[in-house]
Amino acid sequence: MLEQFLLSMNVVLPLFVVIGFGYLLNYFNIVEEKTFKQLNYLVFSILLPLHIANSLYKSSSEQFYFTSSFFPVIISLFIVLFILLIILAPKIEKSPQEVASLSKVLLELTLLL
Repeated sequence: MLEQFLLSMNVVLPLFVVIGFGYLLNYFNIVEEKTFKQLNYLVFSILLPLHIANSLYKSSSEQFYFTSSFFPVIISLFIVLFILLIILAPKIEKSPQEVASLSKVLLELTLLL
């Protein structure tokens, strides 16, 4: 169980570091908004699907096993993240269009986890 947790942290922690770095770039106005939109398109439409396909191609079937005791934990985590998405998205962004786009991004991240 600890080995699975450490593997999850090795996957998820760099993602949060990159998100935090992007937030800091936006907070200090180092990168323009137009550049962020172009990078978002590049990452979510091209690079992320390529990375997922490459990871699935390189992985072995032994890495992806779920015991009967671990499956309910994953379902519970998905439900908790989805509820947090519903609660936090309107508080972070005020306009309905931004709430919808933020919800879409957070839901995609939840599904990736």
